[in-house]
Amino acid sequence: MNAQWTFKQLAEQQVLLITVTGAFALADSERLVNDIRNTRADLEKVHILTDFRGADLKLETVDIFECPKAYQQLAKGRHTRVAMLFKIIRDETLFYENVCRNLGYDVSVFTDYDQAMQWLTAGTASQSPAGAKRT
Repeated sequence: MNAQWTFKQLAEQQVLLITVTGAFALADSERLVNDIRNTRADLEKVHILTDFRGADLKLETVDIFECPKAYQQLAKGRHTRVAMLFKIIRDETLFYENVCRNLGYDVSVFTDYDQAMQWLTAGTASQSPAGAKRT
């Protein structure tokens, strides 16, 4: 099954929840960012929680370098916090987080929904519960 996603606005938390299912490849990251833009969410006020726990990631190491480039399409991409949920945090997942941060994007990966929401709604990236991300 090709990657599919749904959007849900969590107005109280000011979060756009994206739930991804199916096989997610590099080409899907651009489609996803285009769909985020089409939601017309105010990315200066709304952060993004992307739930990949139901997805099958089909990304090679070189793809990990390319995926963050899709954020450049978001007008306020560097002002938007992005939390990503995975079933398991792998080396590749942490590598993706590092690549994003090195490019100036406030991205953090988690396995726990509540911890991801807490990080998203906290004030700064320095409050990231780094030790809590691993399982």
